[in-house]
Amino acid sequence: MKFLKPAPSKPMNSISSVIATVIDYFQRDDTLPLPQLRRLGLIYSSYRFVVSLFSMLMVYITARANDGSSLPSFLQQTALSFYVLLSLILLGLFYVVTKHPRQQLAFGLAVDVIILSLLLYTAGAPDLQLTMLYMVVVAASFMLLHSSQALIITLLAIIFVIYQQFFYAIANSMSLANLGDALLMSASFLAVGGLSWSISQRLVQVEKVAARHAKEVERLNVINQEVIPQMANGVIVIDCEQVVLANLAAYQLLSIPNTTAMEAEYVETNAALSSSPNN
Repeated sequence: MKFLKPAPSKPMNSISSVIATVIDYFQRDDTLPLPQLRRLGLIYSSYRFVVSLFSMLMVYITARANDGSSLPSFLQQTALSFYVLLSLILLGLFYVVTKHPRQQLAFGLAVDVIILSLLLYTAGAPDLQLTMLYMVVVAASFMLLHSSQALIITLLAIIFVIYQQFFYAIANSMSLANLGDALLMSASFLAVGGLSWSISQRLVQVEKVAARHAKEVERLNVINQEVIPQMANGVIVIDCEQVVLANLAAYQLLSIPNTTAMEAEYVETNAALSSSPNN
């Protein structure tokens, strides 16, 4: 008696194939070279300090404009003060310390997520300004870090946002009106992260192509420097009335002792041809 093994369901096969494709896509990860990474890291660190300082100033300016009726809470004041101080420290460390730049950026991006989550908690509901700041953090993580590190940062942001909104809903008699907004925000994080990762991969490929072309030009230049001096025929390369390259055979055929004399003779010949009446 034979027992037939049931075939696996097609939906499970399609889901597993999609997951395997996504994992394989993210494993083919290329990162920016160190000089570009440091330049972009300095830009982002400066951006973090400016945003933190601007946020603190705007909170107190708004409170003063309202005659002190909307003073920030103690948690919001502490979070903003700590954010400004830590942003300045991270900017100075990244500028001075050149080792492990990705680890420094990963720590700073994790701090951004935590501070923004605290500010979102004090706001009590999804805020457009904080959402935009979250988007910048997620996009920067996928452009500056490895894909696995960036994915951890993004998942951390999603967990904080959903948990904060769920906790807020429980504290307000199970009002789940804002939970849908938090889920939509989390989906936006994933979409922005995937788009930023795709753009960063294109930038890395462009950098690789440019570096490969530069090496090829340098290699051809070395070959020219080795081959042209050994040629029996005279070769002269002139650009903008200046001798770029000339081999020994050219000096001997023209009876010119050095490059300076050759340049002078070329200038005189060119001037004579320009003043000729036949021109």
